[in-house]
Parts: sequence; C-alpha cells; structure tokens
Amino acid sequence: MIEPNYVTQYTQKTLGLCERLVATSASCFYFVNNERGPFGHSLRNMLEETLPAYTQEFEHIDPFHPKNFAQTDKLIVTGEDVHRHWDPSDDSYFREFMIPQGVHYEMEVFLRDGSQIVAGISLLRSKDIGPFSSEDRCRLESVHDYIQYALNSHILPKKDSETDLLVRQYNLSPRQIEVVRLLREGASNKKLSAHLGISLPTVKTHISQIFEKVGVRSRTDLLSKLYLGKHEVLEHITL
Repeated sequence: MIEPNYVTQYTQKTLGLCERLVATSASCFYFVNNERGPFGHSLRNMLEETLPAYTQEFEHIDPFHPKNFAQTDKLIVTGEDVHRHWDPSDDSYFREFMIPQGVHYEMEVFLRDGSQIVAGISLLRSKDIGPFSSEDRCRLESVHDYIQYALNSHILPKKDSETDLLVRQYNLSPRQIEVVRLLREGASNKKLSAHLGISLPTVKTHISQIFEKVGVRSRTDLLSKLYLGKHEVLEHITL
C-alpha cells in the first residue's frame, strides 16, 4: 500500500489552518521555482479547470505573482500592496479571471527560505465576505513563522532529496517528476491535463516516457518501484 503524499498532507493542513484563522471562500497553496514561477498548486474549493486558464492566460498579469515581491521582504500581501506593481487601467485579471469565479478579494502569504520566496498561499474571498482586514493579517502573521519553519525544515529537504533521486537514478525531467507525484495521488489523465495545463496527448506522452525511463509498463508497477515500502508521512508535523 502506497503511503499518503507528505507534500499533500502539509499543503492541505496548512490551507486548513489558514481557513480556520480567517474566513475564505477558496484557497490555493503553491511552490515557487528558481525562476520565481509558481508550480505544484494544491486547490481547495476551486475547480481544477481554473488552473490551465491561469497558467496559460492570466499568470503573466497576476498582480499577486511572487515575481512582483521577490525583491521585497513582504510576507503577507493584500490588494493595497499590489498597486505599485499593477496598472489600474488594466483590470483584465480581476474582470476576466477572478470575478467570474466569484472572487473579489485576495490575500497572498509568501513563505521564504532566507530572502527567496519558495512557496505561497492564495486566500480568496467572495464579495459577501468582504475585504481582508488588519485583524486577518495579524492572525496569519501569528502562525506564519511556524508554517514557514515546517516547510523549510521538513518538507523542502525531503522534496529536494526525492527530486535528486528521481533525476539521478531515472533522469526524469521536472515536468515528469510532477506527473509522477500526481500519479501517486491517484490522478487520472484528465486531472493531470487540467492540473498541469497541458493537453491529454501531452499527458500520455509524458507517462509513456516515464514508463520507458523507469522500466515499467503500468502505473501500478511505476508506483510500486518508486515508492512502495518507503515511509513518507511526516507524522510529527501537526498543523
């Protein structure tokens, strides 16, 4: 039996903690790569179909994008903080992407390793809940260091070690590693397509190439060879 994904455990517990502290209508946890791009999104109360639309059409105009705050020391960002990065005359991000989903307010929480943003949390609110307040910011600030410590001391080292092993032993690409992790969670081809923002034929190509590199013929054989018997759950992290 394959054990639960420690990354999913951490991201879902973190989102749950944030939602208990401040009212939200939806939320998202994501990691940030060295090019300051978000990846590995974990969604709550959001349709998987929204992710391809974001990555393909709206990510480059997202005023809350981590690249806009990479050179700052900001940890928690609200709408008031994005004005210096956002041209008010171009409201397409909000008008065409956020509002059609019923989202009118956003608060972003950045998690850093030193000065580098390595992950982020998007907390979203509908119009009826209202904007985020200074009290909401204070509640999140009270747990920020704990969430960041758990990420940097337990999750990222294990994640990096796993990535190094998959690259060194099987020469998997970053995209193929992300596919493997989603397969481990039981994702279907359709879910992989929506989550990664790629077509179904591309998904099938990635899976075929992964099978060839690892030397297996099925998903079951793949997961058994890579993960069966490995203890992956960080039982001591309780968020």
